[in-house]
Amino acid sequence: MKLIITDLWMPILDGVEMIKIIRKIDPNVKILLTSGLDSPIEVLPPNISFHLKKPFDAVTLLKKVSELLKD
Repeated sequence: MKLIITDLWMPILDGVEMIKIIRKIDPNVKILLTSGLDSPIEVLPPNISFHLKKPFDAVTLLKKVSELLKD
């Protein structure tokens, strides 16, 4: 797996906890975190690849996914 796209807030397992679990399984997978928060920096885990603020359009998402997969 090369890239995971997830939201910061989810109903059962929030994004921060999920990222901790993912990092134990694969510390090198890229994570694109999405959120509608204005300034989620305080709650973001330090090991995400990029944060994309909602709302965003498909072109923005595809460009960011392309950039992350090139690395």
